[in-house]
Amino acid sequence: MVNNLLKIKEAAKLLNIHPETLRRWEKTGIISPTKVGSRRDRRYKKEDLQRLLNSRPFDQENSQKKGAIGEDILYELLDKVLQEWGFSIVELRPQKGSSQYGKDNISKWRGKIGTNDTLFEWSFEAKHYGKKESAREIEKEKIQSKLTQVADSRVPKDCWCIFSPFSYVDNEVRELVDSSYYHKTYPFKIVLWTIHQKIDELIECFPDLYKKVYGKPSTLLKDERKKVLDNWKKTTIEETIKGKLLHSKTENKQTQTKQLSSAKAKELRDDLTKEGINRSLTSSRNPGKVFQLKADIGIVNEEIDKILPMLEIRPQEALTKLFLVLGRIEDKHEFAHEKARVYNNIGVAYNVQNEIDKAIDYFKKAVTTEADFIVALSNLAAAYISKSELTDDKLQIDKNLKYAEDIIVPLWNQYSNNSSTNVLQVYMKFVRAKYGIEKLIEFILSSDKLHIYL
Repeated sequence: MVNNLLKIKEAAKLLNIHPETLRRWEKTGIISPTKVGSRRDRRYKKEDLQRLLNSRPFDQENSQKKGAIGEDILYELLDKVLQEWGFSIVELRPQKGSSQYGKDNISKWRGKIGTNDTLFEWSFEAKHYGKKESAREIEKEKIQSKLTQVADSRVPKDCWCIFSPFSYVDNEVRELVDSSYYHKTYPFKIVLWTIHQKIDELIECFPDLYKKVYGKPSTLLKDERKKVLDNWKKTTIEETIKGKLLHSKTENKQTQTKQLSSAKAKELRDDLTKEGINRSLTSSRNPGKVFQLKADIGIVNEEIDKILPMLEIRPQEALTKLFLVLGRIEDKHEFAHEKARVYNNIGVAYNVQNEIDKAIDYFKKAVTTEADFIVALSNLAAAYISKSELTDDKLQIDKNLKYAEDIIVPLWNQYSNNSSTNVLQVYMKFVRAKYGIEKLIEFILSSDKLHIYL
């Protein structure tokens, strides 16, 4: 075991780099040394160093080739791997140099997700970041700059993927990728195909391409090759599903909210008309008051509808307006549903601002005011799930997930056949939080409502 460990100078010499470069790689997570002895000295495993050697062309001949790596390698890889997976290529379209970014480089292929024939739509950025003679990290600023262009293009896509077989990412970039997915910043999933994701292993499945890229013969065994291809296929499907969900949610978020609230308001106004508008006024013999109440209820609902678009983009302004509406109706029991709507949307605004406890308080008020308010119940469950993700305390995690489960599971059992979008989204969030992404993927693939997601 000792012979398998190298000191930092020995490791740097083997890699033909400066020891400080190796220390920087350690800080960015590209390699993790073993600590030995009472002084906790660094020691590097030979197999880890070999991986770095295999993922970089260190000799001069290959360093010249490395500068030419780009779309030609990417699309040759895609052509080969998609055929291996049994997918049918619709279009592999690299970006033209004179075109606006994101306009014409959407590659498409079809494949099975479960029993459903699905169109995959991916956009690729195939670049070599850094100098030819050494692997370099992908800078966060470069990714953010590209993301702005991709998002502004408004071309529908499932995933935006950076392909760079000679680069790696630091913790800041990984946090950017994770947070953008968690907060649904973009209507697509960001995917990295770099040294960190072991892109060299996928390329090595095709010996001629591996030799062309890295200048070394492939040593991948047949059984290992099948395992690598299967794992990458599974990951590609999972990333595509995540991207489709992001695209669907971002595209329909405001529209669905407005439709749900407006439809409910209309339904209640119709009910009032049929019932003679007798909310706590059954004893009233004054038709003028009845019709005035009807008008007032309509006005309040329209005011709430106008505030809805602000919730995601200007939550503080939305809160100010919602509290003004609430101040006018809070003491009037005939406005019970309108109060529930206001409470619910105050909760949404607080949730956007990451004030989860306040959000929970107002979702509870909405449900207390109107016990069968499905949107508020779903939002309350979602808030508990979010709260569980803000702590490392297992007891608190389990407690909040139990609160969420007690709300969303009965709702799902009751409304799953009615394709309730709000309930569906929160139930999926619960499955992921409690059981993990693997169970969520299984749920989606086994569902007879896959068309809802895809």
